[in-house]
Amino acid sequence: MEHSVSPAMHNSAYQAAGLNYVYLAVKVSKNSLKTAVEGLKALNVKGINVTTPHKVSILPLLDEVDEEAQSIGAVNTVLNRDGLLKGYNTDAMGALKALGGEKIEGKNVVILGAGGAARAIATAVGGKCSKLTILNRTSSRARWLARRLSKESGLKTGWGSLEDVERWMNGCQVLINATSVGMYPYMEATPIEAKWLKKDMTVFDVVYNPPETKLLREARARGAETVSGLEMLVQQGAESIKIWFNVEPKVELMRRAALKALNQMKRVN
Repeated sequence: MEHSVSPAMHNSAYQAAGLNYVYLAVKVSKNSLKTAVEGLKALNVKGINVTTPHKVSILPLLDEVDEEAQSIGAVNTVLNRDGLLKGYNTDAMGALKALGGEKIEGKNVVILGAGGAARAIATAVGGKCSKLTILNRTSSRARWLARRLSKESGLKTGWGSLEDVERWMNGCQVLINATSVGMYPYMEATPIEAKWLKKDMTVFDVVYNPPETKLLREARARGAETVSGLEMLVQQGAESIKIWFNVEPKVELMRRAALKALNQMKRVN
């Protein structure tokens, strides 16, 4: 949490919109999640964003869950409306806006990871791509997510282990890293070898710190189009603000504030 840029990003939007609120980053352990959620009502907190590893485990602790979030099976945004906690998922819309729908329309998409972010992104792109494959270090989780998506969307979804990535990459047109591999401070890590990256491929990494991960750097060097996780962070944050306050935030202002916060972190570290 000490490396989160969300407070700077959100607080800039609140100030610009004249909202008398403040966004804080708070670290909550797995064992303290229930107590923290109960405290939202006691403190009359307007809403929260939920990060890994709580996006799935928070579900049974809420009073209500939005239909899309239920379908995804993960929540990243909670609204407190007069003591009623309702969960939403803005990751899906954030990913779609970051990627651009035209980049995945009719394409062969491979997603690395099967956690909360992967669930949201897979649900978002499943209705647009022609083929979808989920690869995960633990293949049983990839299989579970693939079968769930196939059942819900009707799109036949493949699955496999990251160890067998060679089998799936030849026809890949859009590669999405929905794991934390490459995140600060392990910035020289990458979820896939550079030899599988190629021109005419779009590579999207949900990791935003650093804004250009090793995966994106290597993809760009090979002529691929790249999309930083910072854009998804900004877009999902904007969607959260709409839910909490019913206002249209200034996305460009949020983007600049997030980048500035990241640059300040670099100077400190």
